[in-house]
Amino acid sequence: MFKRYSISFLGYGLTYIANLICIPLIISLSSTSNYGEYVIFISYMGILTAIAPLGLGFRSKRDMPSSLSKKNRGEIFYPQFYTNILFAIILGYIFSFLLSVIQSYLFNTNINISTSLIITYSIVYTIYSQIGFILKFSERIISYNLLGFFNPVFFLLGVIAIFNVDGSISIKTLILAQIFSCLLNIIIFSYKCFRIVGFRIITYSKKDLRWDLKMGLPLLLVVIVEILITSSDRFVISIFMASSEVAYYTVAYTVASLILISAKIFSISLEPRLMLLVDQKAYSEISESMDFAISIFLLISLPMVAGAFLLGELALTIFINPEFATHSHSALNILIIGMFFYGLSILIICLMMALTKTKNILLINALGALLNIALNIIIFNFVQNILVAAFTSVLSFMIMMLLLKIHIDKFYNLVIFNKEFYKIFISSTIAYCFMKYLLILNIQNNIHALIVNVISFIIIYLICLKLFKSFTIKTIYNEFIKYTN
Repeated sequence: MFKRYSISFLGYGLTYIANLICIPLIISLSSTSNYGEYVIFISYMGILTAIAPLGLGFRSKRDMPSSLSKKNRGEIFYPQFYTNILFAIILGYIFSFLLSVIQSYLFNTNINISTSLIITYSIVYTIYSQIGFILKFSERIISYNLLGFFNPVFFLLGVIAIFNVDGSISIKTLILAQIFSCLLNIIIFSYKCFRIVGFRIITYSKKDLRWDLKMGLPLLLVVIVEILITSSDRFVISIFMASSEVAYYTVAYTVASLILISAKIFSISLEPRLMLLVDQKAYSEISESMDFAISIFLLISLPMVAGAFLLGELALTIFINPEFATHSHSALNILIIGMFFYGLSILIICLMMALTKTKNILLINALGALLNIALNIIIFNFVQNILVAAFTSVLSFMIMMLLLKIHIDKFYNLVIFNKEFYKIFISSTIAYCFMKYLLILNIQNNIHALIVNVISFIIIYLICLKLFKSFTIKTIYNEFIKYTN
């Protein structure tokens, strides 16, 4: 498990950094408003690509980790693959029409995106996503992480190439760069996927279709609800405020999402692993995997919350610009608390997915989404500020996590706030207070100061963990020694 998590951590970390680099690049080559409108459009297209599977494909994901032959993997994969492509085309036409109706409410200008471009994007992105499913649920962890890393890298290369040719960047050119990136990934990883699932022209049997819809439709709604939870605030901001405010909020949200690195890693490696362990009824290993995942998440996330309060504004000033630091850092401090609860929710959902509790996931996520949307719409009618969206996100994520925790406790005794939690929390607090005092004495706004402060914070944090005899640190050390030997 240590090797799997290490590979996933490195892959997701590099992917996050590459995605983060995209933000200042797009802003510097175009404008803050243009970046904000691009975020809104990609969020809109995210709903299309989420709906396109119609919930089909759950069996493919659920059974692939334990499928032993290429033939069997192909039989469970290709029926949902062809169906997904078909509905991606149909929904492309529908979403193109809807965009022409609602774009005046979401965008400051006429973005002029053609139907053919929307359909091309939906097809290419669907195939790219399906390749990701194959690599993830067949447990090709290295290839899956490379797929995720290459996507923002190729996107950056596409943006730079288009800018050098046209001399400007628009939403249309950014979409073309996304298509270019997905196509390159499809070309690179198609052969490896062929070796896993082969190639077959096969459709659903009535029995398999009914089962996949029964189990997968709630999961489809879960995905849509998750998109609404993470993106609806941007749509509300775009309706009540300028596109530049969407950009400020998105930067804060993106930086706050750094805390989700460990949780996302475990969703990559842990979810298919738990599915296999549930099939094998290896309950002790399930408990061990969940405890390790939660401990690692706490070890990484709690000091990151403290670090955001301490150095968030400085980091935004250096890596974006002072304008974004001024407008985004308060939202960052609020959102990163919400991301802590969201990260815990991701880990709990991994286990619930393995137990096929998709309806329960749907109901809880739907409640969080409805609460988030309702509060945003109500409050924005009186107060137009991106901090409103930040506070409602925190509340929604907190309620979701508590409800998921209550439900999973019926099947598994999940302990979060134990002695280890308090050791990590106190260590983070001590490091924060010590560094806060040093920053008051010596304030420098440059990248060298930021690096020194981050390293100093980490050293103090690790010393405190050692003094408190952190069980998580000991476990990681033992796993590392076991792996190296």
